[in-house]
Amino acid sequence: MNVALQGAPSHAQQPDRMVLYDANGTTVRTHLQYGLNAVAEQNLFWDLATVTAPSANFDADTEWLELYLKPGLSFERQFDTGLTFYGKVSAVVSYSWGRDAFDTGNTGRTTPEEYFLGLRGDVPGGLTYDVSVGARELKLGTGMLISNGATSGFERGALKLGPRKGQVALIWHHWFT
Repeated sequence: MNVALQGAPSHAQQPDRMVLYDANGTTVRTHLQYGLNAVAEQNLFWDLATVTAPSANFDADTEWLELYLKPGLSFERQFDTGLTFYGKVSAVVSYSWGRDAFDTGNTGRTTPEEYFLGLRGDVPGGLTYDVSVGARELKLGTGMLISNGATSGFERGALKLGPRKGQVALIWHHWFT
């Protein structure tokens, strides 16, 4: 027996629920990322603590639950000259319940994540520029070779989820042809 549910296709474009304001060249948008992870590890670190430091009584089997929320707010203002002024602010709220892989437990933090302002525009000769100041995520291409990150886990919680990414880049300039 097969049971299928199908919705009728919508021909009208749905509004972006994350946009708070969009008029006169100004857009204000909310952002929300979140994660919940239940972890059960056995024989952590190949149970090396039993061999190298048996007196430490490190338990190589552990379970914990971790979560994070990353709310944010961004804006973009486009001027008639082609210049765009933009910025973003966000924070990470994270927590871990139980003892994690590094034997840290029941801990978490709220920390600022991204906070930056920037300008983007064109210059004669077909070049464009994008200059920003502040902490933001840096990812070149897919991020496989070059991307930044910040310490997650330990006293900040959410060790495996690793939600923190924007704490490294302070100032950067881009020039494209």
